[in-house]
Amino acid sequence: MISVNTIQAIRQFCRPAIDAGVIPPDQFRELIALAKTTTSEQSTMERPAPVPARMLTAGQVAKMLNCSVKSVYRMKNDKRLPGLYLTDSKKSLRFSEKKINSLFEEGDAA
Repeated sequence: MISVNTIQAIRQFCRPAIDAGVIPPDQFRELIALAKTTTSEQSTMERPAPVPARMLTAGQVAKMLNCSVKSVYRMKNDKRLPGLYLTDSKKSLRFSEKKINSLFEEGDAA
């Protein structure tokens, strides 16, 4: 994004070349106008909202791994699966879908 200060600095830098006739003044004005419109368009454009990480339950991970829920808890306790508890309850265990999928990709590469 081009700031107003940057445009002013470009004008000061190019002034001697414009005065000497190296840069035609009309082309320079077009360039500055283009820079201003691009800057204003960029500032009004909306940024896409970040996609929240999808969190999976132990049951969902068990289906992905084709194993029992008890095995998922065991793998979490053995630190073979990265997971986190949202509260003190055992049922609040969640796994990042990205991290589980990356484990599959690492297994394919081996």
